[in-house]
Amino acid sequence: FAIVHIGFVVLFYAYGKKFGIWAPTETNYTNLMSTYFPWIFALSVGLLAAVSEDFMFRLFGVPYISKLFKSKVVGVIIPAFIWGFLHSTYPQEPGWARGIEVGLIGIAAGWLMLRYSIVANIVWHFTVNSSLTALVIIQQGGIFDIVMCIIVVFLPVFFIGLGFIFGKRKELTANAEMIPPKLETVSVPGSQIPISYEGIPNRKKYLWVAIAVIALIIAIIAPQYPNQTVQIGRKQAESISMNFLQNRGVPVDSFETVASFREAPNSKELLYLYQQKGWNGIDELYGENKWEPLYYWSVRFVISGEKNEYKVFLSPDGKVEFFEHYLEEDDSGATISEDSAFVLAKNLLKQFQLTEILNWELIKKSSIKRPNRTDHYFTWQDIDSIGQAHKRLGISVLGDEPSFDSKFLKRPEEWVREQSKKTAFTVIKNVLPMLLVAILVLMITISFIRGIAKGNVNLKMALWSFIIMAIVSIISFVNSYPTLRSGYYTAWTMERFLTIQIIANIISIIFVSVGAGVAVGAFSTTEFKRKLLLKIPMKDNLFASAVASMIIIGVYSIQRGLEILFDLPLRNIPISIPAGYASYFPILTILNPIATKIFITIPALLVAFSMIKNKLNTRTKIFIAVIIIAIIMGIGGAISLGEIVWNIAKAIMVAITGWFLVTTLLKDNVIMYVEVFLLLFGLYTAARILMPAGNPFYIVNGILAVALSLILWWIIARSVEPSRITVK
Repeated sequence: FAIVHIGFVVLFYAYGKKFGIWAPTETNYTNLMSTYFPWIFALSVGLLAAVSEDFMFRLFGVPYISKLFKSKVVGVIIPAFIWGFLHSTYPQEPGWARGIEVGLIGIAAGWLMLRYSIVANIVWHFTVNSSLTALVIIQQGGIFDIVMCIIVVFLPVFFIGLGFIFGKRKELTANAEMIPPKLETVSVPGSQIPISYEGIPNRKKYLWVAIAVIALIIAIIAPQYPNQTVQIGRKQAESISMNFLQNRGVPVDSFETVASFREAPNSKELLYLYQQKGWNGIDELYGENKWEPLYYWSVRFVISGEKNEYKVFLSPDGKVEFFEHYLEEDDSGATISEDSAFVLAKNLLKQFQLTEILNWELIKKSSIKRPNRTDHYFTWQDIDSIGQAHKRLGISVLGDEPSFDSKFLKRPEEWVREQSKKTAFTVIKNVLPMLLVAILVLMITISFIRGIAKGNVNLKMALWSFIIMAIVSIISFVNSYPTLRSGYYTAWTMERFLTIQIIANIISIIFVSVGAGVAVGAFSTTEFKRKLLLKIPMKDNLFASAVASMIIIGVYSIQRGLEILFDLPLRNIPISIPAGYASYFPILTILNPIATKIFITIPALLVAFSMIKNKLNTRTKIFIAVIIIAIIMGIGGAISLGEIVWNIAKAIMVAITGWFLVTTLLKDNVIMYVEVFLLLFGLYTAARILMPAGNPFYIVNGILAVALSLILWWIIARSVEPSRITVK
């Protein structure tokens, strides 16, 4: 099958030329031969793809889709083309070609598994991937690498041979009479878990209100992370940028416009500045009328398939901060002397009222002769330093057209190397959270598959979760469409870029929606499913979820206040970009985080808790497990001892608060968890819209986002009132 696969690929592109299908030559894995053992790459590529992809798209995907649509044909085709179009980021033209090619192979692979077993798929996939990688190494490697690559490629043959030689088929046949007959078991339906709502005594309500009010006061008085008022919208940013370039003689009508909203200082600049001078240092350098604003409107002017591009950067109040221009190396332009170019660079600084830059040190002055023009580059560095870092500003003169080339904080090389250094500890620390997530995904998948086999999964509930998540994801994608081209790579045609982006987003929507269906389906096999039928008085539901949300906000506000007041060690400096400002309607950005938490996070956590509770019988053991998991997930990218200690302290604070709320207030009332997550993430996203809003459009969207969150909160609470639910 592997040989047929490779032959099919050759024929696909050989005959595909007639229809405009082609694959460019590109150099992948440029550092492959510089590794200690290149042949290990052939082994890992073959093994990783064979196990992960065939387990997901064949072993899981085919049976699940077959059962969902009650058709093995559909069950083979849908996972095949999802798998195929996940490969569409390869450089084949047109963008859909790779998806069709791999999708057709996927159909054959699905048949292979149904006809034989998943082992056949793993052998085929491993053989193809390892062979293609080994071929590169064999062409360039030494004798040892060549021998090892040959061994790697033929590993499946070796193991299949061992299985054939030492198999147990003859032994089982000879001793068939000794195998006990299969016992039939009769399942006795157990008693249903009783569901009841205990209610919240009035005396305890007064205590909860007092705690919640204290938490709310803390949230109000705690200092906020840096933010900046945004006074213009996306359309205004595009209009200002177009007028700016038109005044400089640029024919903007021949360009496509792409606007996005992004952070001005990058994370490493913020980190170095914070480590040197704390929050005061960030406040001195970044913000309104500072070296740089906290965020930019970045407006790109591009031509499909050409490098000729302009970028205009505007501050949140609409001031043009600087602009950049890019040209192909062989584009035509003027040839002027370096002195003349330097005069143009100084004039540009004067136009932008940056004449103080001329008092800085000129650290770079260079010229490059292009085929049809001469380019000049100038870089100034601030004499004053921040630690060992310096502000830098660069100007390029392409032909006789000056534009800004760079604007950044130059950090010392030793610091940069130290931040990127990897040790065994940092690798383990970063792998552990991923391992926990992988275990969680595996637990949910196993629970779902077992539930399907036993008929315990509520397919209707899973299907509705899939549909709702898909609808929300589609709305989010359409709403954010204006930013889709912000990552456009000018070496590609715009059509190819958009095709790949749309395909990638469609696949992402399918994956997220399937994830929601699987998570909710697995949840429906647990004892928590019946708790959805709890008849909870609306006032108790609203009370408990509101109190829990305020307490959690209070805890995070304490952490924020401590970080700002005492400059505690941080790895990621929390300056959040306003939510959805470059989209059509920022209010719609609250839907995706809410839906993700309700249909993926909550069911996944409840499934995990159900399994942990079955293994760890006592509350103390479960509490210890929760603390350990919180610490592992909370350490994050911390490197220094101070960062690790503070991250652990934050994780323990959140874990203890969550445990306290779960055991004393929310208990096993599933709807309350839905409402808490809805309030937290709905109002948090709404706050990211409203707090920096200085524009009527964003203010209205922020207010509507708050209102929408509260309306959804009220609707869900009302839906489980005793008068509106019947327990069966």
